[in-house]
Amino acid sequence: MLNSARFSWFLFVMSVFLFVCGLSQHELTQFETRFGYFAQTIAWQGFSFFPVLYGHPYPDYPATYPFLIYLSSLIFGKVTLFSAVWPSALHAAGTVVLTYRLGALQKTSWGIAAVLFELGTFYFVMTARSVSLDQLVLFVTTLSFYLVYLAQYSGETCYRKWLPWVLLYGFMCRGPMGMVIPLSVVLMFDLLNADYRRLMKTLLMGMLLFLMANVCLLLLAYQTGGRDFVLQVLEMQGLGRIQKLGHYPFYFYFQQAWSNYAVTFPLACIVVAVLHRQIFRKHASADMKFIQYMVAWAGIILLGLSIPTEKKLRYILPITPAISLISARLILDNSSWLLAQIRSVLLIACAIFPWLGLFLTALLYGFGVYKQIELGASYVWAVLFLLFILLAGRHSLRLWKEKIIRYQIKLGMGVGAFLVMIICLVQPVHAYFNRTQPFAQQLDQHHLPGQKIVFYKIGPDAEDVKLMVALNEPTAPFFVNTPPALLALPSKTLVVAREEDYDALPESIKLHFSALYYGKIGHQKAILLIAAKRGRDEQLPIK
Repeated sequence: MLNSARFSWFLFVMSVFLFVCGLSQHELTQFETRFGYFAQTIAWQGFSFFPVLYGHPYPDYPATYPFLIYLSSLIFGKVTLFSAVWPSALHAAGTVVLTYRLGALQKTSWGIAAVLFELGTFYFVMTARSVSLDQLVLFVTTLSFYLVYLAQYSGETCYRKWLPWVLLYGFMCRGPMGMVIPLSVVLMFDLLNADYRRLMKTLLMGMLLFLMANVCLLLLAYQTGGRDFVLQVLEMQGLGRIQKLGHYPFYFYFQQAWSNYAVTFPLACIVVAVLHRQIFRKHASADMKFIQYMVAWAGIILLGLSIPTEKKLRYILPITPAISLISARLILDNSSWLLAQIRSVLLIACAIFPWLGLFLTALLYGFGVYKQIELGASYVWAVLFLLFILLAGRHSLRLWKEKIIRYQIKLGMGVGAFLVMIICLVQPVHAYFNRTQPFAQQLDQHHLPGQKIVFYKIGPDAEDVKLMVALNEPTAPFFVNTPPALLALPSKTLVVAREEDYDALPESIKLHFSALYYGKIGHQKAILLIAAKRGRDEQLPIK
């Protein structure tokens, strides 16, 4: 029997290492750049209750998460992907520990298997190794359920007293969504237990807390930007998410989770389908009752978030522990012939996955040599770690004869190979094709003090943020969207445009600009221009 506290700390430290290793040479890309710029703004201008973009408050989120990135950057010297990812990594590691402890309350092997499935969930690992607000919501949801389940399991109701503070933390990090999701999971737990008195108390507490938190949020919004900003906050953090028209169908999450939350979500669905009679029996066993809770946890999130037409896959990240704990039953179950066959296929696939990783590493290396491009992948480390997994797995299988442990070793081999490929191959290649730093270096070389930077038909809050966060200067850019406005720019103004937009300009306008650099901002082809010197009567101020 593993010492629960010591193993939990070991699991936490190892998870943090997995979620941050290999990121020191990567730059902020895509969604991450926005939060990197928010954190840089805190360093330049000081803390505010809402993030600030180019001098204007940003209504989508509270400033808690950018502030955490700022604190992390103080430790590591500056805002980089490595410093920015620590809040996500720490919360994700906390989620891994809580998932283990929930499973271990049933059986230690259940907790270990659940952790392996969680670390084998593609979307969970990718967000844990990036800047992700929803990792905080995931942690708050898991901790909320852990508190109420532990209160029931131990008979110590004092654990539930921490629930309001956990919900408030969720609101501070993610706004209304950070409170509604964990609260709905807790309410489903009370409903399944038919504890209607506690259900009503929790519901009233949650409603009161939600009302108070929203009043405070709107008061802070009014203080920050007045009535107009209050309306923007209501739109972006509340009503807009529900009322906004979108093109995603109701079943979007149920469909997309099969691939993005693989392999855990498909296996969880299979386990529930095969064991549904045992799970939903009126007098279910303790193990099946626990799976009931997990089904309710994942189900309320999937159904609840399917109602708004605005849908993003990161919103359903809080289902990860639930589907991991359900999938872990596949390793433990001895009652179903079908699950036994599926388990056999899964474990065979896991055993050969390191070999597949070696083949893909060789294939990627060969592709890079053939195309004569440096993809940034860590081929040597990938090969070394994959070989280590193979050797360690074989040695462990010789040592351990107990069936469940052998299952976990084979599963661990597959998950380990998966993590190696993510860390050494997938993310480095993704970072290579989304680079902005070379373009930012050229802009920095040509940018003189007081010189204006103008984006033509870019942004605000688009590719411009990718470039400005890489530039790392407290310079607010300007934005123009029409050829006449472009022509009116003063001489020596630096202009950034997409190549396609520049090519579409009339030749008479192109004559007034000189190209300094062709490159990419992320995956978008772009060009750096400088306005030619003109007579005084031709120069118009930027508005």
